[in-house]
Amino acid sequence: MIAVQQNGEEEDRYEVRPLIQEKFKKLSSGQEVVFFINDEDKVTDVAFVEKE
Repeated sequence: MIAVQQNGEEEDRYEVRPLIQEKFKKLSSGQEVVFFINDEDKVTDVAFVEKE
């Protein structure tokens, strides 16, 4: 599971597919990412937003 909180709003929690879990080890607090969520509200992929 991953918890996402945007701009002080309530947390949303999503199940992360096993094949994607390794990518989340690189994630740090405050980092911008794009989640790809399927119709079962499970994270199927993630893209990291590069800082300029």
